[in-house]
Amino acid sequence: MVTTDEFGCSQTSNALTYSSGRGGAISLAAYPNPSNGVFRVNFVVSTADNVSVSLYNTLGQQVFTQSYGNFSGFFNNDIYVPNLAAGVYWLKVQVGGKAYTEKILVVH
Repeated sequence: MVTTDEFGCSQTSNALTYSSGRGGAISLAAYPNPSNGVFRVNFVVSTADNVSVSLYNTLGQQVFTQSYGNFSGFFNNDIYVPNLAAGVYWLKVQVGGKAYTEKILVVH
């Protein structure tokens, strides 16, 4: 993006990447949402890469993580964290250098 002010000075921003649609390029989905701390995560990775699935609280503290080296294909696993306090959490799926997030609500 390039912006120009009234004096003719211009500024160019860094490249921005935006993926529209729920789940982005990997079709990330988590359900049920809200959940009681047990939910299923689905996504698709078309090219083998290192993948990690993590859960963060609203303070940014990691409360769950699992890594999968050289993963490709359809991911369809349950995340089991029933001892978490009720509240909002962020699911982060890291595929190589790209991250995808989904808001998770835990209720009891």
